[in-house]
Amino acid sequence: MTRRTWKLESKMVAWTSLLIFMVVLMIGTYVYSILVTTIENQVGKRALSVAQVVAEMPEIKEAFSQKQPWRIIQPIAEKIRKQTGAKYIVVGNRQGVRYSHPLAERIGKKMVGGDNSPALQGKSYISKATGSLGPALRGKVPIKNQQGHIIGIVSVGFLSHDIDEIILDNLADILMILLIIFLLGTLCAFFIAKYIKQLIFGLEPNEISALFRERNAVLESVREGIISINPIGKITMINQVAMDILEIPPHQSVLGESIQSILPNTRMLHVLAKKGEPELDREMRIHDKEIIVNRLPIIDQNRILGVVSSFRLKSELDQLNLQLSQVKQYVEALRAQTHEYKNTLYTISGLIQLESYQEALHLIHEESTSHQDHIGWVMDHFADPWLGAILIGFYNRARELKVNLVIDKKSRLSHLPSSLPSSSLVTILGNLITNALEAVQNQITPKPQVNLSIFEETDQLTFIVADNGKGIPNDDIKRIYHSGFTTKQTDPHTTRGYGLSNVLQLVQEQQGSINVDKSSLSGACFTVTLPISEEVSR
Repeated sequence: MTRRTWKLESKMVAWTSLLIFMVVLMIGTYVYSILVTTIENQVGKRALSVAQVVAEMPEIKEAFSQKQPWRIIQPIAEKIRKQTGAKYIVVGNRQGVRYSHPLAERIGKKMVGGDNSPALQGKSYISKATGSLGPALRGKVPIKNQQGHIIGIVSVGFLSHDIDEIILDNLADILMILLIIFLLGTLCAFFIAKYIKQLIFGLEPNEISALFRERNAVLESVREGIISINPIGKITMINQVAMDILEIPPHQSVLGESIQSILPNTRMLHVLAKKGEPELDREMRIHDKEIIVNRLPIIDQNRILGVVSSFRLKSELDQLNLQLSQVKQYVEALRAQTHEYKNTLYTISGLIQLESYQEALHLIHEESTSHQDHIGWVMDHFADPWLGAILIGFYNRARELKVNLVIDKKSRLSHLPSSLPSSSLVTILGNLITNALEAVQNQITPKPQVNLSIFEETDQLTFIVADNGKGIPNDDIKRIYHSGFTTKQTDPHTTRGYGLSNVLQLVQEQQGSINVDKSSLSGACFTVTLPISEEVSR
């Protein structure tokens, strides 16, 4: 049997109702104590006041000089008792013998309670004691004659039972008021719980905590830096990638700080001021790092709640662009190879239809031998499959472009050092060969040619790519490695100017060098030298 789990709304109503009940109970207890004290004080003062009136009556004082004082005192005391509502008015002498009592048969007997001593000493007071009629609240006053001598005592009493009934009559109204307060508080708790549940989109605490953990996991899993601010420019969220890019120490908490204290030249406040107009793919320089920034407003029901900014190092985006370019190169190489094969197949098909079987067999043998020889040579001289694949692909691409791609017969690469990833090698050669093929295209050159040399030495690898294009102007040699610089015509849908920049970055990561010079073919000649730091085959 599964345990029933209370929902947030039920918990809030229950706990709030319990809190209200505790508060009402404490208030009720306090009010009750005040009520009891107040009523007892009022009754006590009333009893004392009646006793003082009786003690000062001349008839009462004169009666003490008579032989049978009770005959005078009893009627007077009973009349006053009935008028004031007291339970009893007892008048006694100094010995405590009663001269009046509601029950006539008790006249002449001793007063009960044992609290007459202060009155016989001349004091007027209120006391609680148990008399002949039961527990009572009594007012006691001494009776003095004309000479000021104490000749007797007046005791006016209200039974505790009657006082309790007065308290209960008043308490019923108080309890009704407290009950109404409790019910109203519970009703308010119900509506407040409903409102809070609506504010948190009906989610339970465990669901909110799960969403919070998922949110943090998502923020820390993305490779972009993310930072958000509220409408007054205070930081409300930032992930670790953003802190790394902004060079914020891990122990420093920036939540709640002004965005301008972290990024003085930020435009996030500008997006707030422009009432929600986003800024996409903007370049920005932070701590000598080029980043690409997106700034988007956070809008809910046409209200701007803040701005969120995502950013990433431009070099990382360049790397992604480079990888995409490599994929396009592979696709283009495969397309060129397919196109070359289709042309050959069409020729073979035509020869067969013309019944030129010998010529068809000769062409098949020639193409097969040429293809197998080239693949065999590449496989024998270059052990890395990535390198072999890209060389074969570029070979076919060059044939399609009518460019003579010449690979130096002395070229060889028996293994790659573990410090040089295959992807980096392919990126370096791929960009250099692509640039060379593009350089010799559409040139007034009778025989466009690209030469490739790959030399493996004990302590270094050397790659040489030369072409017979128009070369690189001296004014551009220092700029060709700058990110975004290109000498080719571009259109808005084409990304150029990042190839050599990425090549330079990879070469520098390998602690190598790259040089450009005029080739023996009168075009450009790029020479890349990479040191071999490990002799571990891959």
